[in-house]
Amino acid sequence: MKRDIGIDIVRTVAIIIMIGANLGSLLPSPHALWFRYYSSMAAPLFVTLAGMMVAYSVQGHHESAKLSYFLKRGAFLILCGAFIDSAIFGEIPFVSMDVLYVIGLGLPFAFLATKQSQKIDVVLVFILALVAAALQKISGYSAEPLALTIGEPIELSFGLGRRILSMWFVDGWFPVFPWLAYLIFGVILAKLRWLPSGRASFAEVKFLVFAGFLVILGAWLMYVFPAPSFEREGYAELFYPPTIPFIIWSFGIVILACSMADLSEALAFWRIIIPLGQASLFVYICHIALIQLVKRYLNPLSVDQYLLIYGSLVVGLLLSALLLRVLKRRSKAMPDVLRWLLGS
Repeated sequence: MKRDIGIDIVRTVAIIIMIGANLGSLLPSPHALWFRYYSSMAAPLFVTLAGMMVAYSVQGHHESAKLSYFLKRGAFLILCGAFIDSAIFGEIPFVSMDVLYVIGLGLPFAFLATKQSQKIDVVLVFILALVAAALQKISGYSAEPLALTIGEPIELSFGLGRRILSMWFVDGWFPVFPWLAYLIFGVILAKLRWLPSGRASFAEVKFLVFAGFLVILGAWLMYVFPAPSFEREGYAELFYPPTIPFIIWSFGIVILACSMADLSEALAFWRIIIPLGQASLFVYICHIALIQLVKRYLNPLSVDQYLLIYGSLVVGLLLSALLLRVLKRRSKAMPDVLRWLLGS
């Protein structure tokens, strides 16, 4: 299937923001408000795009676009998340609720959402967001996420099991509620974008106006109804916890990013850097490992060190992605697992 350059652009921008956001955890806290907003854009873009790509495969009538395929691909992403937790962070996996866990769990649900009407998908997004708000109200939201280091003594108890469940569904890094809503939101956007008659552009006034409305409304609601917004272990994103106003704001950011990508996709500049977006999982794993390496020797970072390392990471990973693109073009066929890791 022909690549959608606009979506590659959005994914590339999300990666560049993600690198800066995760490296920003090594800057002294508290972070500036503008940086918190900036850092908060990457994860909603990534998770929404994952849902969009499920619908893209299904609507493109790709032969592998079956529930079994997304179950396998989801399991692979969950294993990648477990690898990051254990090999890079040195923590027991399936506790800290990495973003790859929620995407892996959500792919089969996104596939099922592609079979529903748009109205049902919209209702599902509302329900998931409201359930998240209700669970945060009922169970509370912990400022400190649970992490269990490999090798440390652990006392198994009902309380520990309950805390791990809470990490998965309420107050982990990326709990199922509301992050599953972003995958369904991605399915909704995909149905608007990829039509039987061809690709629809988001570079239209109606999308720009609606996106702007959501961004302004969400930011206004966050200001008028302030909620606790924790910086967890130096990470500055505004979704600790993910409130309803934040969800509204981030949905607007996603639509706005798609619109701006469509408006600018003819620029030659994008052709240089979009290989980053075409090898997103590989880049994700590599940048996490590299930031952990930086953390060993430089923590906290000065602003000058941050900017230098940020630029170096982006350039270095871009060069790696360009090399990967050459290798992928020369390879006639790759096993699914390798294709998922390196990007199709």
